[in-house]
Formats: sequence, structure tokens, C-alpha cells
Amino acid sequence: MNGKSELTDGGEEAYGSIETADGDTVIYDRANGHAWVQSSHAVEIEA
Repeated sequence: MNGKSELTDGGEEAYGSIETADGDTVIYDRANGHAWVQSSHAVEIEA
């Protein structure tokens, strides 16, 4: 990822993110439910 979300063939964003009740950030692949990363710390990347 280069600061912009990739799009699926249908024009939707390929990746999503949520924040858990504990404040962790989870980034996931919308097409593959087994592909996700969870972190208690996130850093914003400037484009």
C-alpha cells in the first residue's frame, strides 16, 4: 500500500480498518478474511 487504498475490480476499497474496544487497530483484506494485522500502536504515514 502506498498511502492510497487499492481498489477491487468492483471499485470498492480492497482493505478496511476498525478500532477495537481496547483501542487496537485492525487492518484487513476485504476479500480474504484470513489476511489481517492487529496492533496496539499505529503511525500515520504522510503521502
